[in-house]
Amino acid sequence: MGWSVDKIAAALGELSEDLGEGHARLVDYVLEEAEKKAPQPRHLSTVDVFANMQSIALDASASPPPRVETMAVKFKASSLLAIGQLD
Repeated sequence: MGWSVDKIAAALGELSEDLGEGHARLVDYVLEEAEKKAPQPRHLSTVDVFANMQSIALDASASPPPRVETMAVKFKASSLLAIGQLD
């Protein structure tokens, strides 16, 4: 059996399709197994305790109003890249 460029291209195309299907099956299996092993939530509530909380956006250089508790949050550059906030 002689190999020609067309036969090699066809064989590589078929291999590429097989690899894609195999990868999809593997990912599906891994996700299903991870879902089976995931712990169940320990606390379920029908009440949204933050529903009436007002949002107070502050500039980093501004000081908070009196008697208002604030929380500082730092983000890693990799997490900002993941959500598209940093180019």
